[in-house]
Amino acid sequence: MWEERKQKEIKEVKAKQEGAHGAYAAALEAQEAAKAALVAAEASLAGVTAERAHVQADLEASQAANAKLLEEVEARKAEVGDVTGVADQARQAFMEEVNALMAELRQLQAAHPQSFLCAPPAVAAA
Repeated sequence: MWEERKQKEIKEVKAKQEGAHGAYAAALEAQEAAKAALVAAEASLAGVTAERAHVQADLEASQAANAKLLEEVEARKAEVGDVTGVADQARQAFMEEVNALMAELRQLQAAHPQSFLCAPPAVAAA
């Protein structure tokens, strides 16, 4: 009986050891799977971080290009404003000259009406 009991205890201990070995093996497998998942996650994080840096660099380059374009647009607006101002001044000077010439022509017509076949045309003031 003692022998049977001892054999039974040995079997129980062996079963527990086998169960513990199985649990240990399963834990090792789970640990390896977790390590593999961690490595994959770190690789993915590195890829995402690199992509983020690339996108950030593209964004900054685009912002710099946009700022440069805006500066160019403002410069062109200033140039157009200057050209428009010069054109307005030239138009005004031209109209003043035309009006002065027309006034002289009217004076000549008033002084020498027989020299003109028709009256000078009216000039619209600008």
